[in-house]
Amino acid sequence: MLTTGLRRVVLLSLCSLALASCGDDDDMTTIDAAVVVDAQPADAAQGALTVRVANLTGRQGKIVLIGVTPGGAGGATLGGLCISVTASPFSFAEVVKAPGATSDPCTLGAVKSFADGTYSVRAGIYTPGNMTPEACSNAMVTVAGSGDVTLPAFGTCP
Repeated sequence: MLTTGLRRVVLLSLCSLALASCGDDDDMTTIDAAVVVDAQPADAAQGALTVRVANLTGRQGKIVLIGVTPGGAGGATLGGLCISVTASPFSFAEVVKAPGATSDPCTLGAVKSFADGTYSVRAGIYTPGNMTPEACSNAMVTVAGSGDVTLPAFGTCP
């Protein structure tokens, strides 16, 4: 039987692998929607990246995991979000947080400040306890001072 600490380490490792399964830049799937890059909010903090999801339906009780990596280059996750879906339909606009001190994708740090540049935003919808996303959404966003991206509709994972 696994101890609570060991069980958490195993779960955290599996969550990290599951988030990575949302694909990579080389084989990004076009989801049947356009990426909308909104005007930057007047009060957006320098370097802040806001991710928006609109009208998510039929996913109450699920978790949306979002990871941000350098655009086109792959690499380590620079920031993320872990959002519990509490209603249907469900929408949110959240500022990306820095990774936490553990590999748990839902234990995040303070608001992440991004340098100007292009970033890949990958999202997956998960049933709590499962490590494979049931739906994914990917987008590229340019941060210039701050950034704001609305993810396209979730679809089949690559």
